[in-house]
Amino acid sequence: MPAIYSFSIYAGTALLIDFLLQVTCLVALIVLDAKRENNDRYDVACCLKSKHPSLDLENREDICVKMFKTLFTKFLFNDIVRGIVLLLFVGAFCTSCVFVPKIDIGLEEELGMPEDSYLLKYFDFLDKYLSVGPPVYFVVRDGFDFSDPNEQNIICQSIGCNVDSVLAQVFWASEAPDV
Repeated sequence: MPAIYSFSIYAGTALLIDFLLQVTCLVALIVLDAKRENNDRYDVACCLKSKHPSLDLENREDICVKMFKTLFTKFLFNDIVRGIVLLLFVGAFCTSCVFVPKIDIGLEEELGMPEDSYLLKYFDFLDKYLSVGPPVYFVVRDGFDFSDPNEQNIICQSIGCNVDSVLAQVFWASEAPDV
């Protein structure tokens, strides 16, 4: 399938680029951040140097750390905000539980194809003219006389069979799948 092939190419390329960036650029950026910290430069505006250089590098806190310790923790540990966050989480969880059974398993073939693909016409014709489902099997008990035409008409589905034969009923049931 062309869609799966192109997705695989893009995903493999993305993984390769991600690996190369983590091996090269991430290490370099961590080293640059450590140099910035040792030179007493700010987090967000790293081109500005601090007017009050700190002597103790171990106990020094950045602006982001201070902001999380003072603003966000006080805000998130407020009783009202805790309740709201808990309600939002429970609501999202319950909504997810409601919609999980409605998720269809798999991917329709038509979604992964270009609009001008010849296979789209093929799948449309399959849906329109060849509606097949799982096979249906009937078990006939001992004593059924297959040589008797009256008993044959009970299970057959062709011209001359009973209108209410078993296979005729299955056919009529397949015509109304919502029943």
